[in-house]
Order: sequence, then C-alpha cells, then structure tokens
Amino acid sequence: MMVVLWMETLAFVTVNAQRSNSYKNVEDVMVGYSMGAHVGTQGFGLNAAYASSEVFALRLAGSIAPLGISKMRSWGKHDYDMDLKGRFYNASLMAEVKPFRRSSNSMFIRRLAVVGGAAYFFRAEADALAVPSEDYYYGEIVIPKEELGSVKTNVDWKGWAPYLGLGARNIYLKSGIKGGYLGLNIDIGSYYLRSPSVNVTADKMLSGNTANEWIIERNLKNYRWLPVIQVGVSYGFFNY
Repeated sequence: MMVVLWMETLAFVTVNAQRSNSYKNVEDVMVGYSMGAHVGTQGFGLNAAYASSEVFALRLAGSIAPLGISKMRSWGKHDYDMDLKGRFYNASLMAEVKPFRRSSNSMFIRRLAVVGGAAYFFRAEADALAVPSEDYYYGEIVIPKEELGSVKTNVDWKGWAPYLGLGARNIYLKSGIKGGYLGLNIDIGSYYLRSPSVNVTADKMLSGNTANEWIIERNLKNYRWLPVIQVGVSYGFFNY
C-alpha cells in the first residue's frame, strides 16, 4: 500500500513539475541573453540585453534617425523655400529594474521596468536652409531672387545625454522557437541633451543674418529634451 501511495505521489510531482516547466519557459527562464530591433521617435536600430536576474538587466543599443522635410515659410512679406534636415545617431547603455516583478499578480505590471542610463550622440544636429522663393521689390527696383543669397543654420547637440524612462519588457509573443522566445518591448522616456551650439552662415544680400547667431542660440538653449516612444521585438534564449 505504501509503495502504491509513493508511486502515485511521485507521478503527481512529476506531472506538476513538467507542467510548471512549461510555465517556466515563458515566465521564469527569461533570464540571460536577448537581441532585437526597435523603431520609434529616435529612429530605428538594434539592441542586445543581458538579464542577470528576473529583476535586473543591462541593454546595449544603437539607433539612427535620418530626418528631412522641405516646405515654404513666410517671414514678413517674403516667402522662402525651406530645406530642413535632422540626423541623430547614438549608442546607449541602459540599466533596467523591474520593481514589481515579484510583488504583483498582474503579468503586465510584472513586466514594467524603470530604465535609466546614458547615450553618446555621434551626430545630433538639425540644418535649416532658407532660400528666397521670389524676387524682391524695393520701390521700382527689382532684385532677382538669385541675387538675394541664402541663409543656413546648423544646431548641434552632439555629446553625452542621460536618459530616464519606463519600459515594458518581454511581453510574451511566442515561445519554443529553437530554444527561445519572442517578446515585445515598449519604451517611453526622454534624453536630456546638452545645450546646443548654433552656427549661421549666409551669403550675398542676406549675409547680415549671421549676426543673429547668438539670438538663435539663446532662444534654443532650453530645447534639450528628446522624447522617446519606441516599440521593438526581441529574441531571447531560455536559460534552463
């Protein structure tokens, strides 16, 4: 009788161990290495992470954001063709802590992470080129637009920038893919860029606009926040 009871107990433990292992595949074994891709307001890029525990992880990432737009703007009575370009390239290292990983029954809350770190922006600049789109009339005098010149303004935030935000990590998508799993990552936060430097160049009859360089720099000195809204997909390796 004792032997039968022991065998039934062993069978019960074995079945439940296998069942809990299936849960473990998507919940408790998301420790170790993962890699993925992301896209958002800071452009697109790749990342790799190492989770040393269920609570703490480090993430190394690189992002590229080439931006551009052309439009017509008016100053006073005159129209200008504007060519606007932005280039933001960075490499970042972030630390992630999941404060509710062991205290909440909500799967989503358990995935929430406080993310902090820094990035180095190899390029973080915006260029604006303004060219008159029409001739200038001064009384009966007509000055062709080709003789008026152009104005180019460059704003540069290159350098180190701290980051703070919230993330949702490894929102389960699918497991059992060659010994790993697919997860969805979401980030909301902001970089705090250094105070920008401004350079204004102009030629011909518009060359006097270079004197406005310090005024533009003063007006932009507080434009240092770079918001991040980002989604990504990662592939993680189960750590059995």
